[in-house]
Amino acid sequence: MCCFLQDFEEPAAARTLKQVEEDVHEIHCSRERSRAAWKIIEEYLMPFVEKERYQISTMCRLHPDNDLFRDQEQHKFHVDINEWKCGFCKKRFYEEKYIDQHFDNRHYNLLNVVCSLCLL
Repeated sequence: MCCFLQDFEEPAAARTLKQVEEDVHEIHCSRERSRAAWKIIEEYLMPFVEKERYQISTMCRLHPDNDLFRDQEQHKFHVDINEWKCGFCKKRFYEEKYIDQHFDNRHYNLLNVVCSLCLL
């Protein structure tokens, strides 16, 4: 167990960073599911952790530094109802799904691949 929550067994193929033949990394982690999970963690778990002054181990997958998409998500700005802006290159998008695709295509190198496990 890496932290105060139980660590469950998970299928390796669905959760790990995998190297493909051409030496290119293939991510088996859903950005949308990860975003939803972090939203729940930040809304319900983190206030309790902060109130009780718990320290989450850096080895725990719930530690923010271990989030695969954290840096990209922090550089995604919701400017207006139908406007998203990339904080890296300032390009603008009409829907969140397009900026997510942009991150996958243009800023892939900014994924946190040091921690190769997906949150979910």
